Amino acid sequence: MNKNLLTKAIALSLVSATVIGCNTVEEGTDFSVSANEAVTFDTTKMVIAVTEQPATVTGDSVTRVNLVAGASSDGEALTVDSKNVIIRDMSEVSVESELLSPRTIEFSLESQPPAKVVGNELLFDAAIFDDLIHSNESMTFTYQYWVDNGYQFSCANMFQHPANCTEEEKAANPNLRLVEITVSAVDDPITAIEIDDFVVNLDGTLTAPLVVVPSYAANQDFTTDFIWEIADTTLATVTDGVISGLVSGTTTLTVTSVANSEITQTVEIEIANPPQNVAGLELKSPAGNDLPAVLTIPTCTTYAAMVSPIKEDDSKDFSGSFVYTLEATNNTFTIDGFAANSGFAQSGTFTQGSVDFNTQASYTDSLNVVLEGYDGGALSTEVALVDNVLCNYVAETSAGTGALNEDFKIYWNAGAGMKDGFAASTFIRNGDGADATVDTSIATSVVLTEGKDGTAGLKVTAIGSEHSAIHSYHKNDGRIYGQSLIDGGKFKVSYWVKNNTANSVTIGNEFMPSNDTKSANATIGQFDLSLLATSPDFVLAANSDWTLVEFDLDLPARANSQRGPKWEIIFTPSETEGTGNPLDLIIDDFSISVIE
Repeated sequence: MNKNLLTKAIALSLVSATVIGCNTVEEGTDFSVSANEAVTFDTTKMVIAVTEQPATVTGDSVTRVNLVAGASSDGEALTVDSKNVIIRDMSEVSVESELLSPRTIEFSLESQPPAKVVGNELLFDAAIFDDLIHSNESMTFTYQYWVDNGYQFSCANMFQHPANCTEEEKAANPNLRLVEITVSAVDDPITAIEIDDFVVNLDGTLTAPLVVVPSYAANQDFTTDFIWEIADTTLATVTDGVISGLVSGTTTLTVTSVANSEITQTVEIEIANPPQNVAGLELKSPAGNDLPAVLTIPTCTTYAAMVSPIKEDDSKDFSGSFVYTLEATNNTFTIDGFAANSGFAQSGTFTQGSVDFNTQASYTDSLNVVLEGYDGGALSTEVALVDNVLCNYVAETSAGTGALNEDFKIYWNAGAGMKDGFAASTFIRNGDGADATVDTSIATSVVLTEGKDGTAGLKVTAIGSEHSAIHSYHKNDGRIYGQSLIDGGKFKVSYWVKNNTANSVTIGNEFMPSNDTKSANATIGQFDLSLLATSPDFVLAANSDWTLVEFDLDLPARANSQRGPKWEIIFTPSETEGTGNPLDLIIDDFSISVIE
């Protein structure tokens, strides 16, 4: 341990401050010593140094201090055997400790005194300090006593004994003397080293988290007492226990004690590239919109969220490695996670777990996002699973019984004389305004294909058309899709689109209720354009990956005589002239959920 960690403190809990003596004279007892002059000393304070001894040592652990060494009485040098003096009132003046770790050292001076007066000697037992003080530590005891040679020092009341003197008069006693004894610890050997796998940052440094056992052992200076070895010095280097990260990767560090080569340990170190300039994290929709306080996820679909870092300093760029982990608190949702190392902002997807709205009214969970290497904590948001009405209809379809309900999550029907669509009666519109047709000979097609998760999806293609659209309305009020929208209200609509087109494509959505009574021969003109509800346009980049289209819808209430509303999805390629295939889209995971 470094010497600059040394702390000085008095840290003793003492039962008694008086050293036990064997020749103390009680008050009222006569004594034969007498002298005309006070005792003279060559020094008024003796300084003694001793070393801690093992508790198993007997006899040799005691240091005998001659308390009259260098003293004379009436011109005669005093010795340890002098009979004409008595040691009086030995008491402790102070205790000072030099300890590497602040702590309280407890022992009783009555039952276990380090010092005892016997005749003219002070017996100091260093074995008492075994396991009390450790390497590079010491304790210093200062005692005061007086050598009584019979000299009558000035005192107002000398009746019977000088003990009757006041404290001030005692302090003026010329025969007072001090003895200072410092006991120093012997070196404690190192018995083990402890170190766990750790991480050092790329282009950073870190002192190895090595712990020596015991903590107070000698020989634990990182500069001189250990051998440090890095297995792969192209990844990291080590100097006196300080590791420098050079290249991202993983290697090992071996540490060996110089004092005892059998004490060695090898650990794994990772050279990491943590994210820099990050003040926090934010979770948004894939389109970059703020998420609500409670995120709602429709059943039968895959949802997504995008996590982005917030800059600590706007004038600096992000740097380092950005690896996110997306976790759910319980099993309401199945987490697909974020794409590792795909950029500063990353999107992760999740789907519903096992739910049954017939047995449980609501399902909630928490999504937690963790950025590896960022110590600002996890980002959490509350989520709720909501019923997707498009999951509820099961029917015999051209794709097989319930095929699209299970995979595509929407009803599929081959309308008489029409192209296959994605609802009960589906029209394919080509052109716009007065030029709009439903001519099946025009090469716009909607076919069943593989969707975003290997399940069923709708493939929409068109050649040379100005506009393309697919739309649906319902003659059968019994269908759950139609019923859910018949009475009006607020809804959230979403679906996923993948653009395989060589050009960008603008997607719009229109919802409108019918303006006439139910009939068997509904046409486009039967829908009331004044009640038209639209979504914002979504622009898909050329050859873009799966993108979530999501918007809120507010529909007016439908009169009982009116048809269900028509939903039309309009596709507008950025280039429609010439030959080739300007429109090639796949649509998947339709969802309509009730907001209120």
